[in-house]
Amino acid sequence: MWAIAILLVSLVFFSVCHECTNLFGSLYHHSIYKVHVARDVVSFKRFNVRTLGERLLIRALPNQRLIAAFGINNAFTTTDPWVHKRFVRYATGLINRVNADNEEWQHLSLLGRDTLRRHLSADSGREVGDQQQQRLHLTSTVRILCFVVVLHFLFPGVENIDLQATRSVTEDINRLWVQSKHASRPVSKREQDCLVTKIRQMLPINGKLYDLSGLGEQSNPLNTILPAFETLWRVVLLTYVHIAFRGTSSDGPRVTTESLVGDMLADLPSHLGTGNDKESAALMISKEALRLYPPTKRIHRAASPFYHHAQTSCPKVVAADIESLHRDTFIWGHNAHDFFLPRMGQGLTQTQKDAYMPFGLAPHLCPASNKFGERMIAMLLGVLFSGLGSKGTGTTIEYGDAELDGDLFAHLPTGREDAEGWSVTL
Repeated sequence: MWAIAILLVSLVFFSVCHECTNLFGSLYHHSIYKVHVARDVVSFKRFNVRTLGERLLIRALPNQRLIAAFGINNAFTTTDPWVHKRFVRYATGLINRVNADNEEWQHLSLLGRDTLRRHLSADSGREVGDQQQQRLHLTSTVRILCFVVVLHFLFPGVENIDLQATRSVTEDINRLWVQSKHASRPVSKREQDCLVTKIRQMLPINGKLYDLSGLGEQSNPLNTILPAFETLWRVVLLTYVHIAFRGTSSDGPRVTTESLVGDMLADLPSHLGTGNDKESAALMISKEALRLYPPTKRIHRAASPFYHHAQTSCPKVVAADIESLHRDTFIWGHNAHDFFLPRMGQGLTQTQKDAYMPFGLAPHLCPASNKFGERMIAMLLGVLFSGLGSKGTGTTIEYGDAELDGDLFAHLPTGREDAEGWSVTL
């Protein structure tokens, strides 16, 4: 009788295991299918188009709200092949000027450190017992830092950027971006003009620098600023917070990751642009940052530029969910939501390589994919670690959110407005 019972239990056990194996295999293959579908959307293979003009139309239509919000005309919004080619050539030239030049990277790093120092000195802090403490709005701080560095990179020659004006400009950009998503609150021409005027006042008086793209004498400086700034500041913010303050991860205690990252970034400026082993090791931080917090969470394409909904003029849009693919546990393992420092250096599977698309894909691969974006992220993270510190150095963070403040293991939200309540105390 016992033998029969054991046999029945074994049969049930193996049956359940078999079902679980089939389910896991089915989910894994579904993840691979999602990767192929997303790649076909991003690379335009899904669409029956052959010319650059057709691809631009499919990409530009979902971005029309950015034209309405900022009045921009760049490679992401134009349907004109000439404008696109000219813009990409211009952006590539700027990137190549800096990318392999260690002196330029050291200059940008010093600029970032000086900007953060000036920002900190503008707030005298407060007395707590025998100590002086300083509380900063973290999101605003990161936006200011990234904007100043981006402005110096894009417009060589700008000097003494007013940080209060920078705060105002970055807040305006964020507000108009959010506003552009709500049809009930369209951005006015007056709001656009006010923002552009503020930015032009930061640039050299001769006005020539904001026409380097060749898009017209009064070319909007946001044409070049937005693609760089908007793809940068949230990656830097979220990665800094995740490494410096969040809970344990699968590569050991958080403090271990925090310490390793801090050490790797400490002398990074002297190696940026060299391609040596120390730089390559540090750039693994940026690669993992781009996986966990991709600069563009979803890449949108117009399913058909000639399709219109019955009651609206908006084209039908499809999206490749890059963030979802970058965090899929069937692709990346049980620690897909962790910042796992060794991940990018230990060799990726082909499926992981296919799923990893922080810079898009050809034929519209981002010009910053040639290590420039990774270098910029690592450099700015180094500035924040040295200037603000981390939990290990005594810096504390408040999220203004009960779940995040109470649970170190809760995943950081990635929505644009989610981080507006975050602050650090030094």
